[in-house]
Amino acid sequence: MMKTRLFYIFCLALPAFGVAQALRSDSIYRVPEFHPAGRALFSLSAGGQTQSTTIPAAFSNRFIDPGFIDDVLKTSVEDRFKGDNRFGAAFGYSASALFFPDSSAKANGSALQISAGTESLFALRFSNDAFSLAFRGNEDFAGQSANLSNSSFYALRYNFFRLSYRKRFETWGFEAGLQAMRGVSNSDVRLEEASLFTDTSGTFLDVRWKGRIRSSSPGANAWNNYPSAGAALNLRFIYTPVSQRKWFVEASLNDFGFIHWNNQTNDIQRDTSFRFTGLWFGDVITFNDTNFVLGDSLLRRLRGNEEQASGMRLFPFRLHTAVSFELSARHNQRLMLEAEYRALPGMRPQFTLGYNRQLGTHFELGIDAIYGGFGGLNSRFRMAYRYKANQLSMVIFAPEGWIGAKRFSGNGIFIRYALDI
Repeated sequence: MMKTRLFYIFCLALPAFGVAQALRSDSIYRVPEFHPAGRALFSLSAGGQTQSTTIPAAFSNRFIDPGFIDDVLKTSVEDRFKGDNRFGAAFGYSASALFFPDSSAKANGSALQISAGTESLFALRFSNDAFSLAFRGNEDFAGQSANLSNSSFYALRYNFFRLSYRKRFETWGFEAGLQAMRGVSNSDVRLEEASLFTDTSGTFLDVRWKGRIRSSSPGANAWNNYPSAGAALNLRFIYTPVSQRKWFVEASLNDFGFIHWNNQTNDIQRDTSFRFTGLWFGDVITFNDTNFVLGDSLLRRLRGNEEQASGMRLFPFRLHTAVSFELSARHNQRLMLEAEYRALPGMRPQFTLGYNRQLGTHFELGIDAIYGGFGGLNSRFRMAYRYKANQLSMVIFAPEGWIGAKRFSGNGIFIRYALDI
């Protein structure tokens, strides 16, 4: 509840979460085998991460581990303001089975994969004033306008079931899959133009708001109600030359599809200006730890004429490409280049340069430098342990954010266990 409530505070203050990276564990440059070595590969995965251009890890950790957000934490964000600030988060877990249907399928390089899980995505883009208004109130803006334009917030939680077919040829392979999705919750706030002027005496507010708010109603997607459901397509290609298998190429398009949200979805679209008078306003929003207060009468004016209607919406698809070079076969040293993009508000293309090395028989280590996405420059540490049919891998995103949480942005962890039988 703490995580959801904090994000809604941001939404209301404007003025009303991969991560954002997908949790991916079978990319060729991390696990080179396109098919299981045995008859089947079973895996369990779980993890989450946050990333930001502005918000340090000590602040974003409050979304996961509730606690008091004091002035020191607020100031640590304000000292890093960039005018156009971004924040993204992804949390999820899944189970997967990759197997050959029969011996003939294994002989001709055909395999099936079944996956199921849940994922939560968050994307936030906000102005300097939007943050200050949300976490300090509007009293500091007496006699001036808070600029909230070009701000957006997106939150999505969904369950998925995916069936994929893989085919391997001599020099290349492909995977094609169909994914069924059940939408659990969704909020999408886009503010093209927005401002809030506070009178010096605190007796009136001038509000300017042009934008759209769409959100699913609480409880609307319970299992006993008509569900919000959708489908998506997943495509993936790999290539490696026969003459020189020292490098691989991978390209994929994932989650390309739609979700139809049921008729209990709220849709608010307004282009309006108005003055609100009649009450004393010291703070539009009072925020202290997990509690906030927003005047009901003000909220009604912001919402305007609210409609409930079903609708089809594009799912935040994912584009990814990577190339892996073998530096040394003896220690399985590899250099990886990667580019990735997900269609989330405020997310920019993300680029990764990585190095991978095997230590002994059972261990494998890797380190990545990442730029873009919802943040600036971040690092990532990868390690895997293999023993017979068992494999345990861990990815630590932005270890600098774990060590210096008040200074660096972003952190996260991803864990995967796989059994090859």
